[in-house]
Amino acid sequence: MGNYSRSMMEAVASMEMASGHFPARKRTPDDAEELLAKIGRNYDDWNTPEPTPTPIVKKRGLIKLNDEDMREAKKSLKEKGIKSEDVKNLPPIEDMCEIIPPSSMVEKMKKFKFGELFKKGTTSTGRPSRAATRIRQSYNENILAPSFAPEEDNGPPNASTFPCYDFLRNAGILEDFFTLVNRAGLATYVGDEREQYYMLTKIFVESFQFDNKQYEPTVAFRIYGNPVTMQLKDFCLALDIDPAGTASRIDDNPRDLLELYRGITNDDCRTIQRGKIRNIQLPAIKYFAYYIATSILGRENTSNISSYHLAFLNIALTGQTSYHIGALIARRLSTRGPIFGGTIALRVLTYLDLPIDPNDVPLAPRRLDIAAMKSHHFVTTESTLDNMAYRMLFADGDEKEIPLPQPGLFDIDRQPWSRTKEEVENI
Repeated sequence: MGNYSRSMMEAVASMEMASGHFPARKRTPDDAEELLAKIGRNYDDWNTPEPTPTPIVKKRGLIKLNDEDMREAKKSLKEKGIKSEDVKNLPPIEDMCEIIPPSSMVEKMKKFKFGELFKKGTTSTGRPSRAATRIRQSYNENILAPSFAPEEDNGPPNASTFPCYDFLRNAGILEDFFTLVNRAGLATYVGDEREQYYMLTKIFVESFQFDNKQYEPTVAFRIYGNPVTMQLKDFCLALDIDPAGTASRIDDNPRDLLELYRGITNDDCRTIQRGKIRNIQLPAIKYFAYYIATSILGRENTSNISSYHLAFLNIALTGQTSYHIGALIARRLSTRGPIFGGTIALRVLTYLDLPIDPNDVPLAPRRLDIAAMKSHHFVTTESTLDNMAYRMLFADGDEKEIPLPQPGLFDIDRQPWSRTKEEVENI
């Protein structure tokens, strides 16, 4: 090494000793040379090394936001104009949230595939909730009626209808109608034309429940503010109907009722649930079906036919049935639909020897008179009591207007219980 370098080494050694930064020792020129070599090697890396970042431990589980944080978040979004891209500037989630360990439900959900979580896993039992949204039209044996909004199910009651004897007599079907009534065991019921009441009917029908226990079926309801539970057989006694037959649900499209439907509609090939009351061809049978819908079946509609109608028609036409008429009435009362149970409520109240609320309001009486039967397309709109034209519908959609009465043509004891186009062609 030249004289210049050695002189520098000596100067460095002298400076070290003078500054006091290094131990006070005598450094030889060789030591100074070694120090300069180290300084040369480290010249480009004098910066302090970055500290190793602390790894972020991911916390798993559900988060629970408290009310105060939620209010603050809403305020920020609404008043401060926070946008989605600003989310990254939010404080750590751990500062705002309470970490909740995964529950057993979360672990269970991991076992499902996407989509399976939204399938209904249980069947509905009991009375449908009144808070439900608009229900779809049902074609099972429980509800065979159009859709009703919740407020319609909770709407005003309708008075149970009475037969109009002037209409029946002038149409020539009075005798046949009462033949059907007597065979069905409804003579006492049909003869009950007492005044019906608004709140009695409304509370009774809307609170009605049917529990088909295996050995002792019961019904439960309210008479004004009084809850009542009674056995099905006592309910039948109150209505004065025969408690015989099976109380089980009617199967979908049972063979006997399906054959009956086709027999009274001249072989309409539609299923029971898609049929209409107006497809029935003989006027006495059709009139009886409308009476059943608006007086006996307290929740029935007056358009679609159902297994309920046909079970009553079966006993009315044949005098025999395997179906429990009281159970049919109870099942229908416990479902949704328009309210027609005034006579039923009144007969139960009488059976229980309970009084009418003095503040209750009578319902206006209703009869299946000529005006009502025009609305059901039973007779033409031009018809009068003295000049009726019956609207007879065929399975292919054709309609024939036939003057009434026609006792020979429409006799219910003349089977089959329908007529062909050829039979009515020249009338």
